[in-house]
Order: sequence, then structure tokens, then C-alpha cells
Amino acid sequence: MRAVRRLWFVVAMCCVSSVFGSVAEDLVIADFEGDTYVGWQVTGQAFGSGPARGALPGQMQVDGFLGRGLVNSFVGGDDAVGTLTSAEFVIERRFVSFLIGGGRGQRLALQLLVDGQVVRSATGSNDVPGGSEQLQPESFDVTELVGRRAVVRIVDEQQGSWGHINVDQIVQTDVRPRGYLTNVERTWSAGARYLQIPIRNGAAKRVVTLLVSGREVVRNDMELADGAADWWASLDISGYRDQEVTLRVDRLHEDSGALQNVEVVDQLRGDGSLYAEPLRGQFHFSPRRGWNNDPNGCVYYNGEYHLFFQHNPYGWSWGNMHWGHAVSRDLVHWEELGDVLQPDSLGPMFSGSAVVDWNNTSGLGADGKPPLVLIYTAAGNPTVQCVACSTDGRNFVKYAGNPVVGQVTGGNRDPKVFWHAATKQWVMVLYVELEGRHTVHFLTSANLLEWKPASVVEGDRQGGRYLFECPDFFELAVDGDVSRRKWVLLAANSEYGLGGFDGLRFQPELERLSGHRGRGFYAAQSFSDVPDGRRILIGWWQTETREMPFNQSMTVPLELGLVSTGEG
Repeated sequence: MRAVRRLWFVVAMCCVSSVFGSVAEDLVIADFEGDTYVGWQVTGQAFGSGPARGALPGQMQVDGFLGRGLVNSFVGGDDAVGTLTSAEFVIERRFVSFLIGGGRGQRLALQLLVDGQVVRSATGSNDVPGGSEQLQPESFDVTELVGRRAVVRIVDEQQGSWGHINVDQIVQTDVRPRGYLTNVERTWSAGARYLQIPIRNGAAKRVVTLLVSGREVVRNDMELADGAADWWASLDISGYRDQEVTLRVDRLHEDSGALQNVEVVDQLRGDGSLYAEPLRGQFHFSPRRGWNNDPNGCVYYNGEYHLFFQHNPYGWSWGNMHWGHAVSRDLVHWEELGDVLQPDSLGPMFSGSAVVDWNNTSGLGADGKPPLVLIYTAAGNPTVQCVACSTDGRNFVKYAGNPVVGQVTGGNRDPKVFWHAATKQWVMVLYVELEGRHTVHFLTSANLLEWKPASVVEGDRQGGRYLFECPDFFELAVDGDVSRRKWVLLAANSEYGLGGFDGLRFQPELERLSGHRGRGFYAAQSFSDVPDGRRILIGWWQTETREMPFNQSMTVPLELGLVSTGEG
């Protein structure tokens, strides 16, 4: 009996070898190089009349496809829907390989159907703002289906952001395509200050999670470099000295060197050329690495001007919103200190402001030191307003009772807070997108932690820009006469209104006045608690710096005043 079993095994192996031992030539199901979808059945409008030749109007650059054509369901934008179904074919190879990109979702898919049933399915990689239109190689193992008749169906039934799919080069092959691994990890002992992470601008975004001693600390989307890096992002691990730190990547190609190339270092790569790069402004603050946009939390505290800012430390473009932090004693020379707020379970850290709570109304001070309080938007679902505090201007702790203001609508953000001396209370101005209109909501508080609504000022309807996001509100003397003062309400594009304020309601006398008239000046914020009483404004200077490891900068600080003119 033992001999019979051995013989059967040898015969079986010989049979398998005869079927799969030699590598047969690949069979192309579709390469989409023609002008029409010959042999494919089209429904709906999403796929147009034929393959695209790259990006379509209104779409980011599309990369990673072969030849000149691909399936691209961004025809007319993200709201078109439809399907694209191949002619029937026989499965003759062990794998079906393809290139796929675009949005991720259950209603966006490349499907393999046998007997009318979906037996394999794949989708794109993007489901949040930002992302990349680069197609990535994927495959189905169809060994068990060899000899069966099948069709390929490409489905776009999703609308809204990332409501499209890109597909190219569908091929039957006997060579197992190199694929992707999930939740790939690498662990180090935190014996230095930074993990330096290789970034490739435009690469597919991966979810990278930092774990410390097995505990999840933060997640970020990163365009990891599988090979050569465009630049290196630094993740500060100095707070976890001698603990075990792990990076986990949600999805990584088998051939990727991204994790293996991460370095544990005390000094940044390229530190010797820092601030001497060809496109680095010398009078305009910019972070060492990554993207910046809105100035946040502008305040004077402990003898320094503090400039917080929207920062993506792990990307050249917008995303992963942290609060970066820099300080200056003269508003000219800035020292970047590192990020103080990072995304958490409430969402990414959107814009906000800072105040010095001189009388410790919040109870967040300690040892007689008034707290520096940050008020910011946590842009999750729901989108809420939160606070964090410090008593040294360096180390910040998020308030355990966050959020302090619940969601008004999904479009509420960018709280600017100040102390109103006449009514002895804190006042918040908050941008709220409400029923298709830009509005600024006024809220009041005795302690920065409990807020109640007071009034609403309406701006333009959507499409207009007056009072759209990032509001600021302050009082200025007219023509330098302190007996004639007006309150100024402005928002991101620097258009402003003038009027009176009683602690609860703003009564505009003039509206839609033009503010800054230069290009690229946006989301400006004024400094709180400036000791000489000046109203100093700094804005996001929209300056693209291609081929640099940083992108965007801040304007030079501006001193504001009100001057009478013939127009008012």
C-alpha cells in the first residue's frame, strides 16, 4: 500500500508539471490603445465613447498606464456613472494582471465574472482628499478557474469625491505578478531623535501608522518612495527614548525598499544646506520640510512671537494636517520648533488661534503661570472645536474634555478667539457653511471651555468669497484716533467689513471692502497679546517651490491701521 501511494504522488506531480511547468505566452485581454471600446459593452456616461489619453479636464495628472490609452471614468467629472463589460473569453492562464487606480469603494471596481457571478474584484486606492492618480499593478489568482468562461466588468457607480476608476493593460499570464503585502512592519529602538522616511512626490499614498510599545500613536498618509527618494521626511521620536517604535504600512509592494530605507538619526539629511536651498525665501518663513498653508495661533507669549501653521510634515502637497510651530523675537528671524498638534481620533488638525489666559479663567494654568491656549478645529466626523494648552510655550497637552464646541454643520472650522474686556468674556468667531452661504458665528465663554452661541453674520452665498473661511475679528483706531475705533471682520481672501460690536453682535456699517490686493495672499491671521498694542497680520503666501523638499511659505508680517478715504 505504501508503494502505491508513492507512485500516485509522482504521477500527479508529473501531470502538474506538464500543465504549468512551461510558461506560456501572455494573452492580452485589453490594452485600450484603440480609439473605441471595440468588443466591449458600455452603459452610462462615465467611460465615454473610447479610451482616454491620460488625464481628463479637471483631473490631476494620471500616471502609471502603458502606451497611450487607458480606461478613465472621470468623463465629465466624478458624478458620471456607468459600466464597461468585455466580450466573453476562456481563462487560459493562472493569473489575470492589470493596472488600476482612481477611487476606492464598493461601487468602484474591476470585476471578474464567471457564470454571471463576481468571483474576483479590485478597486482603486483613494478615498480621501488629495491622493494620487497613479495606476498600480494588481492581479487575480485564477488557477482554480482555468478552463472556465468569464468576462471582465469595470464598474463606476460611485459619485462625489474620488468617484471614478482608472484601468489599463488587462492580461492573462502564467507568471505570478509581483504583488502587494498588507500591514508591513519594521521596528526600532528609539535611540535617536528622528525616523527619516523616504518620500517620492506623486507616488501612491500609503497609510503609515506609528506604534510605540505596541500602542498606536498616529496615522499619516505618505507618498513613500519604493526606490530613490525625492526628499526625506522626519518623524520626531525623541519623546519615546529607548522604547520600541514600529512603523506599519497598510499596503506595500513586495519589491518596495521604503521601509528598509527608513533611517534612525539625530541629524536631518541635507541639514548642511538647510535654508540655503535655491527657492528658499529668506524673509518669508517656511518649514524645513513638507507643505504649509494657513498661519494659526499667532500670539505673543513669554517674550516671543509664536507662529503656528498648517503643516504636512510628510508630503509636498496638502494633507495630514498638523500644527507646526515657530518662534521669533523680532518677526524677522524665525526658529522652527517642531509640530505641537498631530491628527488624533477626532480628525486632522485644521486651523485655529491662540490666546494667553492671563487670569487663568480656564484653570489650565499651573504654578502661577498663565496658560497659552490653542483653539483649533478637529476635522473628523463630526467636525468639532478643541483646545490644547501649555505653560512654557514648548510642550502642549490637548484638553481631556475635548471637544469644547460641537458640530454646527460639517462646514464649521477656523475658530479665532479673543478676550473682550468690556464684557469680561471670551469671544469666538467661527466660520460655518450654512445652507449654501458663508457665515461667521459669534460664541461667548467665561472660561474657554464652555461656549454658547451669541449671533451670526452672513457673507456671500457659495461661489462668492466674502466671509469664506478663516475669520479674524479685532478693533482698530481710525486715523490713529483712539477715541474713534471700529471693529474689523475679515476672512481668508482679506475682504472685510467695518462696524460696531457690543460683545454679542457685530453691527456692520461697511462691507466687502478690499483688503490685500497682491497675489497669493490668503488666510491671514493677526497676532494676539502683542505688548505694544499693534495689530500685526501674517498670511499664507501661496508660493509653489517645485523640486524643493518644502512647499509654500508665509508673507512678511504687516502692521494694520484704518485710514479714512473718500469712500469711507
